[in-house]
Parts: sequence; structure tokens; C-alpha cells
Amino acid sequence: MDDSYHEVEHTHDVLDNLWGLRVKTQMAEGLMDIYLLSRDPETLKQFHDIRDTIPGAIQYLKSLERDNVRQLDRLGMVVETIESRMRLLESHAKENVTADRLPFLRVMRERLEKSDRLEELIQEIAREERSLLSTRQDRFNQKISRFR
Repeated sequence: MDDSYHEVEHTHDVLDNLWGLRVKTQMAEGLMDIYLLSRDPETLKQFHDIRDTIPGAIQYLKSLERDNVRQLDRLGMVVETIESRMRLLESHAKENVTADRLPFLRVMRERLEKSDRLEELIQEIAREERSLLSTRQDRFNQKISRFR
């Protein structure tokens, strides 16, 4: 069989890993919120554990997109946004930001802006991947229909 099947599988792999990266960043943010409210050291450890998996997920996505310059550029913007979010989350713990302080509200606003930007970037990548998937599936279906 030609490459059309593998192209479809590849696109599914990109989308799955893109959503996985999105979930990891959301989990890290949620764990930091729990930590700020509870000051539970185990929650902070869980935050660090999740945060430490993000670079590997990014590298894998980059390897999947290595032949698509436009997607690599978008992924670069995703990486910048994630790194900025993680620095911001780390600063919460170091600065002893708590939910009952005014700085917490400022920080939450900044985090929401970064979260919105990250979501936009991920959706842009996903839209292009879904478009590629549609084209690749059509090509694959045309090729296998010849064997029916």
C-alpha cells in the first residue's frame, strides 16, 4: 500500500498528541490552583511531574511536524506561550501568591490571557491538521476503491 494510509495515521497522531499537550498544560494549571489554595506539597510535586512531561510532548510534536514549516512555526508560538504560562505558574508558588490577595486576581487575568492565546494557537494547528486529514482520507479512499 502507498503512503496515503500512513499520512492519515500520521495526521491522527499529530492531533492526538496536540490534544495531549493541551491537556497536560491544563492539568498543570489546575494543579497549581489547587496548590495555591491548599499549600499541599504533594500537589506541588504533581504539578512539577506534569510540567516535566511537557517538553517531551513538545519535542515529539515537533518531530511529527518536521516536514511542515508552517505548522512548525505555529508550534513554536505554542511553545513560547506554554513556557510563559509555566514560568507564570512557577512564580505563583515562589511568590507565595494566595487566593485571598489582590495580586492573585492580577495573575489570574494574565493567566487567562495566556490560556486564551494557547487555545487559539492549538485550534489553528488542529484546523490545518483536520484539513490535511480530510484531503489525505479522500486520497486514501480513492486508492482503495480501485481494489474493490
